[in-house]
Amino acid sequence: MSEGEKRELLIRLLQGRRPGARAQAIAIVGVSGRYPQAERLDGLWDNLKAGRNCISEIPPARWDWRRFHSDDPEAPEAIYSRWGGFIADADAFDAAFFNLSPREADAMDPQERQFLEVAWATFEDAGYDVSAPSLDRDVGVFVGVMNGGYGWVASEAWGSGQRTAARSPYWSVANRVSYHLNLSGPSFAVDSACSSSFTALHLACESLRRGECRAALAGGVNLILHPMHYHALSSMKMLSRGDACRAFGEGADGFVDGEGVGAVLLKTLEQALVDGDRIHAVILGSAVNAGGKTSGYTVPNPHAQQRVISRVLAETGVHARTLSYVEAHGTGTSLGDPIEVAALQRAFREHTQERRFCALGSLKANIGHLESAAGIAALTKVVLQLREGMLVPSPHSERPNPKIDFDASPFYVQRELAEWRRPEVEEGGRVRQVPRRAGISSFGAGGANAHVLVEEYVAPPRPDAPGSGPVVLVLSAKNLERLRVHARQVAAFLVANARARGRGAHHAALADIAFTSQVGRQAMEERLAVVASTEEALADALQAFASEQPASGAVFHGRVRGASDAAASLPDKTADAEALARAWVAGARVDWRAALHAGRSRQRVSMPTYPFVRKRHWIGEHRAPTVQRAAEPVASAPAVVPPPAVSIRPTPSAAEVAPASPPPPRHEVPIVNRPKIQLRRPGQTSARETREEAPWPPVETVRAAAPEVVAPPAAPAVNPAEAQARSEGLKQTVKGALARVLFCEPGDIDEEKNFLELGLDSILMVELTKGLSQDLQLKLKVNKLYDHPSVLRLAEYLAAQVPAAASSSAAPVTTAPAPQAAEPVTRAPIPAPRTPDPEARASTPAPRVSNPVAERPRAPDAHALEAEPPPFHVTLKRKPTASAPEPAPAPAPAPAVAASTDVAIIGMSARFPAPGTWTSTGPTSRRAWTR
Repeated sequence: MSEGEKRELLIRLLQGRRPGARAQAIAIVGVSGRYPQAERLDGLWDNLKAGRNCISEIPPARWDWRRFHSDDPEAPEAIYSRWGGFIADADAFDAAFFNLSPREADAMDPQERQFLEVAWATFEDAGYDVSAPSLDRDVGVFVGVMNGGYGWVASEAWGSGQRTAARSPYWSVANRVSYHLNLSGPSFAVDSACSSSFTALHLACESLRRGECRAALAGGVNLILHPMHYHALSSMKMLSRGDACRAFGEGADGFVDGEGVGAVLLKTLEQALVDGDRIHAVILGSAVNAGGKTSGYTVPNPHAQQRVISRVLAETGVHARTLSYVEAHGTGTSLGDPIEVAALQRAFREHTQERRFCALGSLKANIGHLESAAGIAALTKVVLQLREGMLVPSPHSERPNPKIDFDASPFYVQRELAEWRRPEVEEGGRVRQVPRRAGISSFGAGGANAHVLVEEYVAPPRPDAPGSGPVVLVLSAKNLERLRVHARQVAAFLVANARARGRGAHHAALADIAFTSQVGRQAMEERLAVVASTEEALADALQAFASEQPASGAVFHGRVRGASDAAASLPDKTADAEALARAWVAGARVDWRAALHAGRSRQRVSMPTYPFVRKRHWIGEHRAPTVQRAAEPVASAPAVVPPPAVSIRPTPSAAEVAPASPPPPRHEVPIVNRPKIQLRRPGQTSARETREEAPWPPVETVRAAAPEVVAPPAAPAVNPAEAQARSEGLKQTVKGALARVLFCEPGDIDEEKNFLELGLDSILMVELTKGLSQDLQLKLKVNKLYDHPSVLRLAEYLAAQVPAAASSSAAPVTTAPAPQAAEPVTRAPIPAPRTPDPEARASTPAPRVSNPVAERPRAPDAHALEAEPPPFHVTLKRKPTASAPEPAPAPAPAPAVAASTDVAIIGMSARFPAPGTWTSTGPTSRRAWTR
């Protein structure tokens, strides 16, 4: 055995891999995206079939391209391109859907917002309700992102004197999804330039194979928000001068930049089959590498590209002759396209010498180069082609690039819409048909290469379900306007599905559509249920509802608010479809599987996802409203006569009495109530335990000279009308303070919504507390906002507190004390480790007490800590064992080569700040670091 063979064997043993072992297949169970001139994937497919060029001039909403444009690419500081592929409403976002305030939404990078909405849509496309308690939360998030144009916009705002918290943190694009969707798998962003989304996809697949997560969301996003974006590309002469990306075509002079956002939901193929998922396609394998040193930093390395393609074919055991399509990187550059075809040809020649059997195309010819989203966009195109069994034309390639000899290669450019036929290969004298397979390449500047091999999933035939009666289609939304929009979209989908069934094309079974609407969507407040037996009847009813016209048939509409509605009674197990539909729109939780689908085979299908509100969020778009602070504690309340001792409230009627326990907040994205964490020192008891489990410590008696206090006049009784006016005034005060914090109008605030649902986080809670304390002239603790987490509940609490605060803030009328025996006054002990000497305390003069009410005993503050406490510590101990004599250590075994996953550190280097001090450097008080 040669030294090279020994080394290869050793590496395989250390990696625990067998020769020829194939990578575990990964299923794509959900897909969603937004691309130029295509808000949804159906629109993208229509554009691809037509071979449409989706390039346009830079929209005025981005910037006025005329200010920076030059027709001369050689001009200094020139931006010579005014073209690009742009998505609609890149600045729009449904902040309220995700319980985000306008203030926070304005500060978020639009890429972060776009990816969050697409992530939600991807779960819905897979047929999963992300708020369902039964959903496995072990889901990873992997996203490719490489541009931070919103940070440049924020810098300009600062330069013009407008301070903003806007930023472009890449990490938040992934972590925001994990947080709002309550996912607990790995979560991080990847930047490998134009291959970012495919590098993220590769890492997601490997994470699934290693068992780090049960499912993974992978994708990418790219937006063009600032002219600096085009300036950087123009300075490297990467952009085309025209409005076409001529991938593999004559006259290729660079790419046209583009925007897009897309994502896929992944599972191992075995898990997807067990879960009964609809499988869009199967990822057989993927690989990444780097190009190393070339003649220039942006010059691709054909040998590295060949190796990454060959590695995928080798690891999956797929013969190159069985591939019938390649979605190339294809940027339309005069240098990059010939190098890519040469690399592909070398990889294929390792398997076959046949020519012109594999179609070649590039999505960039339709929508431009989406940079960090280019890979996920290419994968989406291939998935759509597999779904429809069609190959779409690659425009601008009617005359091929003269530097590429396609006749001598395995490839031909796909120039027309055609059926994607399954290849037939000969093995052992027999001809067999193989599934449709495609290779997809994505290469990043600097040599970051990625390649993915995808195969169609051929599902076993499912017989059409016999007509077993009507189905129940359910839809819901946050409000009536969105529900009507959603109904219109689903109606169009049903019509298209019926037409596809009629011509024998891909379609979904009606029972599966109804099943997906029942178990694959979150049940929101505004609800609609339709009971019918055909797609046509369902579509007619939905269209009538969307148009606000009377609908025929069994159509049920309702709005669910609070726990009282959600507690609607369920029909019995023998109830029919209409009874279930009526109960669901009234707020009942229906077990659809048990009620309608027991013993039946059902599958989740793709259908229209939630129609998000398109509301603009941008730097400076929303500001705190100007609210005049009231001079009195409550502006609309009658003047308070100080100091009232008791607040008299009218006795409410039985209908007005609030329930003993407040209803749980309604929401679209689940709010996770995590347990409160308290840090304790050894032997320390929390304040909550002190209050609830242990009696208060004995109070010490302080002899104080009691001043003569003139009793205030009794507070007049408050009549019901005054109490109602005062309650309304408090609500308006709370809403005004909340509007200043959230950057919205007071009228936009739902009085019953939980503060967390309105977008109030822990930091804004503190800000709101300070504002209310100033408005009402009292000291409000932030924990009261958690105890009373809505406008209504907080106003009720404040109604009992504001008079007391006014009382304690007013100075009582006193006279000079006459010599007399001191009365005992109780005071809670000060928590401190060193207790003062009682005799020394008795010898000191008694303090003057001006407000005995303020000196009543109090429970210890939950946030207070003792002075000079013992340090926190963590002790790790081994589990004690029986007191048996320790056996003599066994002799160490001889070293042997075995399967191992240990990783050796064989090199290390770092740079850290050297020891030094900060010193002042002049009258401007600037500070410098000196060693």
